[in-house]
Order: sequence, then C-alpha cells, then structure tokens
Amino acid sequence: MAVYLIRSCSWLLIVLTLFIHADCGDIVKTLPGFPGVEHSELFYLFVESTGNPKTDPLLLYLIGGPGCSALNAFFFQVGPLAFNEADYTGGLPQLILRSYPWTKSASIIFLDAPVGTGYSYSTSPESLVPSDSMSARQTYKFLRQWLMEHPQYLLNPVLIVGDSYSGMLAPIISKHILDGNHQIFYFSL
Repeated sequence: MAVYLIRSCSWLLIVLTLFIHADCGDIVKTLPGFPGVEHSELFYLFVESTGNPKTDPLLLYLIGGPGCSALNAFFFQVGPLAFNEADYTGGLPQLILRSYPWTKSASIIFLDAPVGTGYSYSTSPESLVPSDSMSARQTYKFLRQWLMEHPQYLLNPVLIVGDSYSGMLAPIISKHILDGNHQIFYFSL
C-alpha cells in the first residue's frame, strides 16, 4: 500500500510539475483536492470558466472505465491544457493551451470516481470496492460538500457529465440531487 501511495504521489508531482511549463496561471485557479467522503478521499481538479463563472454552468465531469482518471478528460478531451504531441521528441512533454476547451463556457470539476480510480483512494476496506449506487451516493455527497466550500457556485446550473460507463451513474447522481433538493440543500440542476 505504501509503495502504491508513493508511486501515485510521484505521478501527481510529475503532473503538477507539468503545470509549471505552461502559462496556466489564468486557467487553473485552485490545486487538486481530496475532500473526504464516507472513508474515501476523492481526487478532483477544478477549472473555473474563462467566460462568465458567475453564470456559466458548473460541470461535474466523470470519466468512464471505471478506473480511468479524470486527468484523461482534462488533458486529452475537454480541459484547457493538452500535451504537445506534435513536437514531442521524448523526455518531459510540454503542455499547450487547447484552442476550444469546454472551460470557455463552463466551470468544470474533473472528479476521479469511484474510489480507487485515478488518485482517489479509500481509508477503510468497506469503501474500497464501491457499487454503482455507493459511488453515485459518494459523488453526490462530494458535490454537496464541494458546493458548501465554494458557495459562489450554488446558483449556477449544475450538469453531470458521464463519459462512457459513467453515463450509467450520471442519472443516479442527478436523482440524488433532485431528492436532496426536496430536503434542506438546493442547487440548480
């Protein structure tokens, strides 16, 4: 377990080091995080919209697999940065700004879910092998917690984006949100 954590942290440091090579100070407003949810630490990377973050939608982006890190979506699909594959000659790759990232019109939370995906990890054996319903519940609780810590996004429309297998979880998470809106906590879906 310790070797796995050291290896994972090493990769995280490499990824964070890559940010130094791109002029991304205006893009990445916060560093990746690990908020605790049900004996699990869920890794995420948040990128604020470069359009109008006060009114642009907030996307919770989940990538499929399950098991694939959301960093895949960040670097290879919709994020503001990409690897410069055209000029790659070996060694440490360079980052470039993507011409048309989704972050031009939406703030995006790239989330490694379920637990065990990417850099997300469990702090107890019970939450190590989640079911779809457990993962959806944890993701919903993560989103609630994240919004409570970032209340400036509470009134923004929230979109749950599920790539590949995560498309199966997106409706379950949305149902949790709708059910939660009938209780005390409300955010726009």
